Amino acid sequence: MVLTILFSAYKLCRFFAMSSPRPGAERLAVPGPAGGGGAGPWWTAGGRGPREVSPGVGAEVQGALERALPELQQALSALKQAGGGRAVGAGLAEVFQLVEEAWLLPAMGREVAQGLCDAIRLEGGLDLLLRLLQAPELETRVQAARLLEQILVAENRDRVARIGLGVILNLAKEREPVELARSVAGILEHMFKHSEETCQRLVAAGGLDAVLYWCRRTDPALLRHCALALANCAMHGGQAAQRRMVEKRAAEWLFPLAFSKEDELLRLHACLAVAVLATNKEVEREVERSGTLALVEPLVASLDPGRFARCLVDASDTSQGRGPDDLQRLVPLLDSSRMEAQCIGAFYLCAEAAIKSLQGKTKVFSDIGAIQSLKRLVSYSTNGTTSALAKRALRLLGEEVPRPILPCVASWKEAEVQTWLQQIGFSQYCESFRVEPRGVSGPRSERAHLREPHSR
Repeated sequence: MVLTILFSAYKLCRFFAMSSPRPGAERLAVPGPAGGGGAGPWWTAGGRGPREVSPGVGAEVQGALERALPELQQALSALKQAGGGRAVGAGLAEVFQLVEEAWLLPAMGREVAQGLCDAIRLEGGLDLLLRLLQAPELETRVQAARLLEQILVAENRDRVARIGLGVILNLAKEREPVELARSVAGILEHMFKHSEETCQRLVAAGGLDAVLYWCRRTDPALLRHCALALANCAMHGGQAAQRRMVEKRAAEWLFPLAFSKEDELLRLHACLAVAVLATNKEVEREVERSGTLALVEPLVASLDPGRFARCLVDASDTSQGRGPDDLQRLVPLLDSSRMEAQCIGAFYLCAEAAIKSLQGKTKVFSDIGAIQSLKRLVSYSTNGTTSALAKRALRLLGEEVPRPILPCVASWKEAEVQTWLQQIGFSQYCESFRVEPRGVSGPRSERAHLREPHSR
């Protein structure tokens, strides 16, 4: 019991040490990949002389990087020099802890973790991990896969797509043990969103088969990775990958995941995957026949996006929420003709709005065009759950919530007409459609009419 308390206190001290200033912190000087004695810091490559860790980053992010990067350099150096399995394991564990702590930093965790992940690649650590994934010792492969899953930011996915897909696919063929499968499924989850070409290569070479095989397991973390991997495959792989998913009965494999009574995160991720598949008109009917699609709206209606957001923040691999590129992929769901896609898309964006409002990063929703799509849902959606989620997301983002518009155009009043004109980009004509009372006596004098538009 005492040891547990002491270990927890140690991790807490490490966490605050990274997120708070340290007096007299030295400037970072990490040697280049070649390891030459005269090499400068990794960020000065190109001969432009010393500069800050990354141009444009905030002072807090830069300070955290300057404190964390020397530790990372030391851990990577020890890992490269490790001779035995135990030393390699200790080095992998140290690097993993540094990256995990960075992801968990409030507000600036994504930027700090991005800096560490870039440093690992530039220092040759990513290539080293790909070699360790081929080690004969199972424990080394498990630890290397666990670390690789944590560092697959965009630039590192590029590197793996160029030189490491074969390594990942060979690892996926092992299927066992669950500790290895859990990390490999997480790696595939990230790699499916690299590009449409990479996604289709993974599907053709057995990556999708591995994920579907693992869907029969019972480990919650593994199943979450599987559900998100299938969602990413559907969102990033294009129609060809979606067709292959349906042919391999992915929608049916998602049914037990979406029907799980023990794990709400798993159910939501599975519903996201099947809703994305249903947006493809070519496979829509096959997806409907799986029965999984019918679970989406009732599940979303029963859950609180605020609680879902807290669950994401509490998990190390989702603590920062989705990045701009991932959020952008959710917007087409709002504009889909499928109610299930609109519903699950609004739920995820509502949860992300809660996370981003705490981080002070709500501008991203305007950048990706989500605001107007959410407003359209409020105005036109006939589904109460979808409309309520869109309203809540807009309020969290500090945006004006439009009034609902009746589906029957003939019943529109002045407010509905003007809202519609604003939403379709014709705000300049709102005055032309202003309602004025008739100047005629009798019962009709109480009625109103639309003023004739100005002559052109």
